[in-house]
Amino acid sequence: MTDTIKIIDLFAGPGGLGEGFSAFKIPEGEYPFKIAASVEKEASAHKTLTLRAFYRQFLGRKVPPEYYEYLRSDSKISAEQFFSDKFPKEWAAAKRETLGGPKALGSEDHDEIFSAIEKQIAGHTGKK
Repeated sequence: MTDTIKIIDLFAGPGGLGEGFSAFKIPEGEYPFKIAASVEKEASAHKTLTLRAFYRQFLGRKVPPEYYEYLRSDSKISAEQFFSDKFPKEWAAAKRETLGGPKALGSEDHDEIFSAIEKQIAGHTGKK
């Protein structure tokens, strides 16, 4: 098993950089990169970012059909309402990864962002 390399994605948008890192698989079949935190201030991009963070919780497992059901639905229900009861562990992990809501560096969110990042990477040395 390889060491996990934690990724911090600042100004994440809807999460393209995170998608690339998290999709990378080594020949042994392992995923060496893990998104530790993604920061985005724009609300609609953050919604997509959180939904994709939820999807990544199933990496290496079958994504539940409810994920695709939600994407196809015209319902006005939020992803939070839709997934938090059905998949509480995975939804909570997605919310932690995306810091629970839109955040902006250099704003009043600054200390909260750095605190959340420190918590996510606690114990990670980057050494093998």
